[in-house]
Amino acid sequence: MKLTSMGLSPELLEASRTVLQNSKEYEDFFQATLKKFGVTSPAELDGEKKKEFFDYIDKNWKGDSEKKEEVKEGELPPALKKAIDKKKEDEDDSDESEDEDDKDED
Repeated sequence: MKLTSMGLSPELLEASRTVLQNSKEYEDFFQATLKKFGVTSPAELDGEKKKEFFDYIDKNWKGDSEKKEEVKEGELPPALKKAIDKKKEDEDDSDESEDEDDKDED
């Protein structure tokens, strides 16, 4: 697939190229793993073999975009913290607008 500018920023184009490249590499890895297990689809595997297949994928796929984040016990992952903070901000904004509506009614 060829990417053209279409008015997109160079950063977005580069990110798109990276995603496409990583997708191709993952597809190649996945297909090779299917071959290793002697099937053309994971659906052909029974319960325990299917688990073994996906455990193998999880253990051996080392994509560029996969980065391990150290999370201490009892601590939330950074992405979850960010989502919670955003939700709290949205709720605070909602509470403020309700307070303003109550004042307008007085």
